[in-house]
Amino acid sequence: MTPKWTYRRKKTLNTSRRQRKDRGGGKPTIEEHFKKYYDKKNGFGVSHPHVSLKYYFKTYGEIKPESVRLFYPFFQKDDVFYDLGCGTGKVVLQVAYEKDIKSIGVELNKERLEIARSVSDEMGMSDKVQFIEGDISEMSYEGGTVFYVCSTCFNDELMHLLWKKLSKVKSIRYIFSLRPFPSKIEKLKITVPTSWSDRSICYVYAVFPTMST
Repeated sequence: MTPKWTYRRKKTLNTSRRQRKDRGGGKPTIEEHFKKYYDKKNGFGVSHPHVSLKYYFKTYGEIKPESVRLFYPFFQKDDVFYDLGCGTGKVVLQVAYEKDIKSIGVELNKERLEIARSVSDEMGMSDKVQFIEGDISEMSYEGGTVFYVCSTCFNDELMHLLWKKLSKVKSIRYIFSLRPFPSKIEKLKITVPTSWSDRSICYVYAVFPTMST
């Protein structure tokens, strides 16, 4: 069954300190948290000696907070969000902080995962997020409903393996990926700013209630 798309972009959240003050205060923005807690902490200079590069290209990049907010119209309050290849954990922390839903990150690189856990502790978010060390092609994702895959560094073999695994997860509603999966399922394309481009393409897959290849 071909899904019918209903997509409406919500107004981008206000991120400046001055504008937040004009609204009468409130909690700090995620950008302010990231500026404070990721100062001198990032995944760009992390080595890969312990990481198998069979499925991965040796590179690193991040999606920007304003791009993550483009995912929010697709979310529901009872969603379980996964970031596959979560790096230093920014997307996981942002989703948990701004949408207050269960957020889980999976990352193979131990050094990046240590940064993610350290920042979650400093932000007081350890009880709201979970970071798992492991190969994303070997994990179990049952119960997950919305998935993000920063797949620019994944080769074709990994994309195929990952799609085969995700296609068996009955709970999935949406998948966001920066590379297209090998599937005939209809997908939406949205333009998102990333650390390497202001106009990267993100592919959105709607899957109701199960996927077919």
